[in-house]
Amino acid sequence: MNALIVRLQDGYAGLQSREKQLILGGALVLLLTLTYVLLLPLIEKKRELNDRYEQLSLELSWLQNQAAVVSGLTNSCTGADTKAVPERDAIIRLVRRNQLILGNLTQQVQGYSLSFAGSNTNAIMRMAYQVVCEGLFITRLEIVASDESGTPFAGTMEITGLD
Repeated sequence: MNALIVRLQDGYAGLQSREKQLILGGALVLLLTLTYVLLLPLIEKKRELNDRYEQLSLELSWLQNQAAVVSGLTNSCTGADTKAVPERDAIIRLVRRNQLILGNLTQQVQGYSLSFAGSNTNAIMRMAYQVVCEGLFITRLEIVASDESGTPFAGTMEITGLD
């Protein structure tokens, strides 16, 4: 390694003045280019992070301003222990409570599928709301006009638990 340094120093000493200036200028340009190439990604990342920080600060400020609105939003769910009753029994109870006729209740891989009929769409929507209050998630709800007399509406619902 020392031999290489000595050889470079000897070679540099043997150059003319303008050649030495050219080498020093080239080394300076190379150093500036290398510095720019290394710092540019860091500067861009810092700019992106600053922009993201400003955006999140604005969102946080907006959310803090909405705290009063959110605290005013309440539902009429009782907050009772939803896991005290098995999901299947809770679904059957809700169908009966809303005076609907349970057609079929089958357990699927992730939850339950049920069909029902009733004379009042409001009762069907009330049951859907109560299912959610039980801590269940409705993945699909379909209500159609029924062909049967006495129950003008029929529906199907797919429900999963909120595990």
